[in-house]
Amino acid sequence: MLKKLKQKKFSKPFLEIGILWGAQVFSTALIFLTQLILAKILTIQEYGAFSTALNVVGIVSSLAAFGIGPFLLKVFGEEGWEGRRWLRSIFGIAVFSSLISLVVVLVYILLSPSPKLTKTILLVFIIIVICQGMLNMSNSVLQLEGKYIHLAICDTLLPLLRFVTVLAFFILNGSIHTLSIGYSVVSLIVIYISFLLLKRLYNDGLELKGHGNKPSGTGKGLTIPGLSQTIKEIWPFGMVGFFYLIYYQSAIVLINMIMGEESAGIYNVAFTVLSFVYMFPNILYQKYLLPKIFRWANSDRNTLYKLYNYGSKSILLVGIILMFITCMSSFYMIPKIFGAKFSEASYVLSIMSLAIPVRLLGNNLGSILTTGKQMKTKVYYQGVGAVFNVVLNVILIRNIGIYGAAISTVLTECLITILFIYRATKIVKPLTDKKVKYTKLYIIYCLVAFVLTIYYLKFNYAENIYVSTLFLFMYVLLSLLLGYFLLKEILGKKTKV
Repeated sequence: MLKKLKQKKFSKPFLEIGILWGAQVFSTALIFLTQLILAKILTIQEYGAFSTALNVVGIVSSLAAFGIGPFLLKVFGEEGWEGRRWLRSIFGIAVFSSLISLVVVLVYILLSPSPKLTKTILLVFIIIVICQGMLNMSNSVLQLEGKYIHLAICDTLLPLLRFVTVLAFFILNGSIHTLSIGYSVVSLIVIYISFLLLKRLYNDGLELKGHGNKPSGTGKGLTIPGLSQTIKEIWPFGMVGFFYLIYYQSAIVLINMIMGEESAGIYNVAFTVLSFVYMFPNILYQKYLLPKIFRWANSDRNTLYKLYNYGSKSILLVGIILMFITCMSSFYMIPKIFGAKFSEASYVLSIMSLAIPVRLLGNNLGSILTTGKQMKTKVYYQGVGAVFNVVLNVILIRNIGIYGAAISTVLTECLITILFIYRATKIVKPLTDKKVKYTKLYIIYCLVAFVLTIYYLKFNYAENIYVSTLFLFMYVLLSLLLGYFLLKEILGKKTKV
């Protein structure tokens, strides 16, 4: 009987991850199919304008939520039920930041050099900013309650409704403006559902998991933080999300402004495929592990060491495998699936795939930097990455077009991950008497990726396809050798923690 209970306890986390992963697979498949249909039925210019508008509202929506979702996970993870004392000021900040985000979109529409069609679609999309902000906040409520099935449904709802909208657009042969209005109507539905969840949180109806039963009474005697104190605590979470979206998604916006909607459409195809590749790691860290990491930092530091040591090796190995598959299949996959008019996206994706192992390693180490007082350090690092990425994008896009944006993506991921390695090692060392392994190996791998990408840029710019292909092959080969070493290390030794 005891053995069965242990098996049940062991299998529950895998079941929860499986539910989230299954829902995310379904959601990502819907997003991918939606993008595929749009790429086939819209002109390249229309597709580029539509994609750019979605990316702009995606970036600005991080200001609407301003890190409130992760901050809720932090305060309730560290304080348990006492985290309720922050709610009043949190909701005040949410209203204010939402208004600011709407102003930012309007200013962009008035002042940016983006083409007219992009601005028209963006004006219709302005309600999506509020939708994304509220959805991020309401998802954190379900994470705190451990309701992963409900979370999976909420994550699936928006992509499903958008997919249905695109199908209706295709059947009715509507205009690009009709499609944009359909996306906005869908957002209103999601806003209403998110409002119900947030209303329950505001009215003290949270069913917090992992911190015992809800204490009786109304929490009198607790220190209620003021607005200024909450802003001081919450701003790192808001800025880290904003900086992340800047260096991850701003390339499409910059390409649209510098080169036009057609180039933005081509780049977005490669970006869509890469986002699909990043699907599972994002679920693992953002949806499942993040609430637990806050608890581990305070009560189970041995597990935090495991996350650094064994998590890094495993996720880097997964990244190398995904890079190899993506890079090798890109030249066949994109023309076959999206059509010949997007063939150029194959070359863009082959370059961007070099960032996959580095990005996944950075995800693992960056999650450690969300604990304790490390969040501000993470903000500074991602701020450096965002500035580096934007400046490099502007320079490279003007000189070598969309390939410059792809190269900028790889170099930015290398820079940020090296910074994460440096800081995460300093955090983990005092937590355990065990040796922190492979730090130098991780840094060397990132530096090699950085240097080889620069050489790839040099020879690709000179249009020497043979030499640039050689550098690409060298990096893939190096990664496979490292992957073999990591696999041998993982399988050859038992975990002794």
